[in-house]
Amino acid sequence: NVTDNQAYAAATYDFGILKAYVNWINRKATSTLNSNNYVKRSGQQIGVRSFITPKVEAWGNIGNGRYTAYGSSEPTANINAWQLGSNYWLSKRTNMYAIYGKAQSSNIISAAGISGSVSASQYAIGVRHTF
Repeated sequence: NVTDNQAYAAATYDFGILKAYVNWINRKATSTLNSNNYVKRSGQQIGVRSFITPKVEAWGNIGNGRYTAYGSSEPTANINAWQLGSNYWLSKRTNMYAIYGKAQSSNIISAAGISGSVSASQYAIGVRHTF
């Protein structure tokens, strides 16, 4: 059995020219048989979004987090990530988008054991239509 405690807080504010947002999350799952055995994760993120022109919207965010497991041989993993993106609005319901992001993590556990760190980046380009 596990005792699961979670907390989440977020806020956003519209400054008129741009919107800013921030969030924080924390979770700790503790064994009811042995309180020294637990898994804990936390993370936070900040970002901004703004229209550069009436049709071009841009945004960016950055965040970091930590994963810790006690009572096992798993090390603490630290995560850092960021994204940049843009929308070009063709109409009220259709836009083209481009997104690029990068994430880095330390102490990743794989089937072969513990590796030092991992870094990955991805991008997306597309057209979105909402109904």
